[in-house]
Amino acid sequence: MKKTYLYLLVFILSLPTLVMAQDGGQTLSTMINNTLSIIFTPLVALLIGLGLLVFLWGLVRYIGSADNEEGQKNARNIMIYGIIGLFVMVTVWGLVNVVVKTFFSGDMETPDPMQLFPS
Repeated sequence: MKKTYLYLLVFILSLPTLVMAQDGGQTLSTMINNTLSIIFTPLVALLIGLGLLVFLWGLVRYIGSADNEEGQKNARNIMIYGIIGLFVMVTVWGLVNVVVKTFFSGDMETPDPMQLFPS
């Protein structure tokens, strides 16, 4: 039963690339690349947004507990965890780009998270 749900999920996630297959130049690797791009670009943007939200939540709690030393300490820890989380996510994203561009030499395109915010 679980395999059926897994196959259904893979099929649904690959529908956009199957529709674009009329292009004629679509290979299996480009279909997989497009599917992963559709999944991971919003996921990375969501995780970075959550890290920023954690940092801002700590900042609000820090300002809100101006008279409480223990509250300020807890809020400072939340802000530090938010900054560390953002740093780790952006660093891993950069390392993934370096590895893909080094070893796959243009065969794969790594999605750019800034594509979600067109200018």
